[in-house]
Amino acid sequence: MYKQVIHNIRYNFIRKQDEKHIVDYKHNGDDQSLMYKHLFSGMAEKSLAWTPLWVAPNVLTLLGFLCIFLPYLLVTYNTPLHFPRSHEGQEAIPRWVCLLTFVLHILYYNFDNMDGKQARRTGTSSALGMLVDHQVDSLVDVMQTTNIALILQFDSFPKDLWCLCFATMPFFLTTLESYYTGTLSMPKLNAANEGNVAIAFFFLAGALFGTDVYQTYICTVLGQTIRLSEVFLYLASLIILSNTLFNYWQIWKTGNLMNAFTKSLVFFYMTASLALLLVLSPSGVLTRYMRLAFIIYGCNFAKLCGCLQTSTLTKSEFMSVRKSIMYTFTVINFNCLYAYFNGSVFFQEEYLLFGLAIYSFICIYPPSIPSLPPVHHQHYSADERNPPH
Repeated sequence: MYKQVIHNIRYNFIRKQDEKHIVDYKHNGDDQSLMYKHLFSGMAEKSLAWTPLWVAPNVLTLLGFLCIFLPYLLVTYNTPLHFPRSHEGQEAIPRWVCLLTFVLHILYYNFDNMDGKQARRTGTSSALGMLVDHQVDSLVDVMQTTNIALILQFDSFPKDLWCLCFATMPFFLTTLESYYTGTLSMPKLNAANEGNVAIAFFFLAGALFGTDVYQTYICTVLGQTIRLSEVFLYLASLIILSNTLFNYWQIWKTGNLMNAFTKSLVFFYMTASLALLLVLSPSGVLTRYMRLAFIIYGCNFAKLCGCLQTSTLTKSEFMSVRKSIMYTFTVINFNCLYAYFNGSVFFQEEYLLFGLAIYSFICIYPPSIPSLPPVHHQHYSADERNPPH
């Protein structure tokens, strides 16, 4: 029975006829970021000088993931399941945790730059390495967004969801652009580099001044108090919106804009489902278990991005509608609408979120990933940031 359940929710993503494309896959892209070219690339090169050749690139990827996962656990331990507010009389995250998160975030970023360079250095580039790196980065994106939302301490839960949606959107749309254009080209200002620096700044400021600094009053607009945290949120949203338009413009040049927009709907469906839960939940479950909502979203986001990256590697059709993703968020929507029309929920909301969090975690990785065929080593230009490894 157990094996049948696992078989139903974890199925092969790669068809046999598409496996040959993995062998022929060659990464095409570059990173024009000024920070990367003049600072972080050199830092990674110097770190590689102390790295033995026998260290596998995926080991560096894993070390980078641990640099994010450890502070995520510390933040989880120091904060409740809901996201605390400044008026509750405590700093969202202790200063020492902010400092440690800052240091480990820099280390993660360095490991993320090192793994591709180590792959070229050792001649072990592979599409599997690129897929693993991509999956790790998608999970890191959500974990760091969780920590940032806690540091900024927004005055309402809708802003937490806003932060989650806008922080993960660039990652998904950049991958979607790569799927249609066949290249991953980073502009001079991009989320992968300058965005990581901004994230590090948030943690460093929290360590130096305490997280309450983000509650500094700035002004009042139309009767609404604007704090420093909201200023950062609005500015980041404008930058991300411009990046979104750029992604769709690049896709439009390939003649696939409507197709790309259709395949983006699942991403927005996930966010809209959490928004519906926030509005219609009779018990206000997200005000007590916001972290669980982030975990559910994060696991499904990682799966969606992994499927998209797999389709890019195999040159196959990206099927954005995945059963486990649709099951998860359709159940959430059903429970909300049932409560709205009947006055009581069909499933107890707390247990539903816990169950969906476990289910979503199980469904992240398909069993076919370890059996990917070997990929012949390819040669890449020196300015490529993260070729497959």
